[in-house]
Amino acid sequence: MPTSTAREVMNAAMSEADWQTQITGWAEKRGWWCRHVPDSRRVNAHWPDLELVRVVDDKGGPLPWRFVSAQNMETDTPLFEGHVQFGFIEVKRERGKATPGQETMIALLDLLPGVWAMVARPSDWPEVERRLR
Repeated sequence: MPTSTAREVMNAAMSEADWQTQITGWAEKRGWWCRHVPDSRRVNAHWPDLELVRVVDDKGGPLPWRFVSAQNMETDTPLFEGHVQFGFIEVKRERGKATPGQETMIALLDLLPGVWAMVARPSDWPEVERRLR
């Protein structure tokens, strides 16, 4: 009988809600704005659980929220230098399966220039962490 590592046991026991909280906590500490639709089946059954966006400076560091605005209302000029990063995550438990529609939506979103999308399980933590850096 194969033995499991402590990490594998923890991953298997983690609820989807706890996993999502871990992801959003990490993301928000790195300047990402996170949006979650509690029940996307009412909006679009295939849309990912999390939408993430942040503005980064020319060195790739996140800009503080107070410096981010779509435009200066008086001069109609941008208030920040840098670029926008945008990502989507479909959150799943370790053994959770994405529906074919979710897999298709993730693949389509991942094709957009400058956008990344993924299905993330607890064992995918290194990849989630890398994308949110």
